[in-house]
Amino acid sequence: MARYIRSLGYNARAHHFGNYDLAIPPTLIASGMGELSRTGDCVVHPRIGFRSKCGAVTTDLPLVPDKPIDFGLLDFCRVCKKCAENCPSGAISFDKDPVEQNGYMRWNSDMKKCATFRAGNEEGVNCGRCVKVCPWNSKEDSWFH
Repeated sequence: MARYIRSLGYNARAHHFGNYDLAIPPTLIASGMGELSRTGDCVVHPRIGFRSKCGAVTTDLPLVPDKPIDFGLLDFCRVCKKCAENCPSGAISFDKDPVEQNGYMRWNSDMKKCATFRAGNEEGVNCGRCVKVCPWNSKEDSWFH
């Protein structure tokens, strides 16, 4: 996409895993791609849950921006807490309310604690229990899908 936009004469830069030059969670939130979950770093889409690998393209091409969406995830995460209850490292916050950080609302989860656990996990580096237990990821088992 970035290459195509550049072929139109505009500046464009692709941001993808290992090559980000911007913070993806607030970018996804601002563009209406989802809401931030209790995990503190994962954006959840109302239909596909966590199941996405996101990238972005920044450009000076004039575009009409989308708006952030609110599908009720913030209120849901306030009471659900399944991810925090199942986090083996204790990295996910049980706080009732998120706090504003860098212009968006997020829970104060301890990403360093999560990364340390994953790096030393004898079962492999991808724990993912927070994602596995989140009701937004299982359409078959979720009453709200």
